[in-house]
Parts: sequence; structure tokens; C-alpha cells
Amino acid sequence: MTISDQAADSLLPHIVWYLQYLSEGDVVRVQQESPWVTFYAFKVCLIVLQLLRAGSRAAYYDELTNLGIIEETGMIDWMEGVFKLRSKWGVGGSVIRCIRGIWCI
Repeated sequence: MTISDQAADSLLPHIVWYLQYLSEGDVVRVQQESPWVTFYAFKVCLIVLQLLRAGSRAAYYDELTNLGIIEETGMIDWMEGVFKLRSKWGVGGSVIRCIRGIWCI
């Protein structure tokens, strides 16, 4: 199933905001986050992976490339860094353990 460019365009501002929030995480702020933040972060990352796999033009906008997310491998590397900061929560550790498996799907 692919996502239309129009749907991707409508999602992009929300995705970019969330990814920027995750990128700017420092250890103190991250440790004060609730576990649900990590859960939703994982969902957002899966959406971005789907956009990248679908070849959606929205996935290549400057906002994403500024975060170092250009293709699937870059997204996986970015996810590992973000979720290592959030490994205190069980869901963060679970995400770290399955990130490479997701990429292989």
C-alpha cells in the first residue's frame, strides 16, 4: 500500500515537528518524558520509513534531510540514536532491539 503525495504532504509538518523534538532531546529532558512519548516516537518513525520505502517526494523534503534522514539506512541510524536516549523505558529498549529487524522487512 502506498501513500499519496497529498496525504504525505499533509502529514509532513506534524512528522517534522515530532522528529525535531526527538532530535533536540537532552538526557535530562528525555529522562523526564513519559513512556508514551517513546511509543508515539516509534509510530512516527514507522510512518517515515513507510514514506521512504514508498519513494514519496515528501520524504525527501529539506526538513527531513536536515535531520540526516535521506533514505532508509539514515532513518534507521537516526532511530537508534533517538531510542538509545530513551532506553530507560521498556518500550525504548524494545525498539532498540528490533530496529534492525524492521529495516530488513
